[in-house]
Amino acid sequence: MKKLVSVLLVLMMLLAGSAAFAESSFSFRGGLHWGMTLEELIAVEGVQPASTEEYTYHITKAVFENMTVSSYNCTITYWFVDGGLAQSEILLDRGWNHLDFKVPQTVTDLSNALAYAYGEAADMNAEADPKLLTAYEAILDGKPTSGFDFSINYDQLYCYWLPAADSAIAIAGHDDALFLHYVNVDIDWVNALNEAAPVITPVPNTFGL
Repeated sequence: MKKLVSVLLVLMMLLAGSAAFAESSFSFRGGLHWGMTLEELIAVEGVQPASTEEYTYHITKAVFENMTVSSYNCTITYWFVDGGLAQSEILLDRGWNHLDFKVPQTVTDLSNALAYAYGEAADMNAEADPKLLTAYEAILDGKPTSGFDFSINYDQLYCYWLPAADSAIAIAGHDDALFLHYVNVDIDWVNALNEAAPVITPVPNTFGL
């Protein structure tokens, strides 16, 4: 009987591990996946972040400088929600590797690279995926959007991919900056972004210590 119980426990642990992996099957940048910790991410990237910030009660940001994406130098900000990776915000640096950095050409270059990896981009004339809209409304300041008019904070959505049920990839920006976003669209971004970090009130020292 004890042997049977032991076998069942092992099987349960294996099934639990398989289910967890299935929930985060999408990966990018050579092994990053949703839910991984900052320490696990550092192990994959091979470098330490330049800075970390407690952005809200739920979100911690880690900034990695002098990184490379598709031959472009960039700054990558990883967002962790409740300790798990939930977004990668990649800001392409103008002029470092490409002195002729121009947004339209760079969008084309990145789109071609992403299409090779994930297939053709989503149809920009079709109705947007509701989870994608919700995520980007929250991330880009929570203001209402209409269709594909992502003109929030001067940002325009150029193209996007839905490589997995819980994931979106988007190229957005404006004339002076270009971002590549990888986003876990299953996150409750509205609450994650709007809840402020707790204020810790110092306890009066009444013991003379």
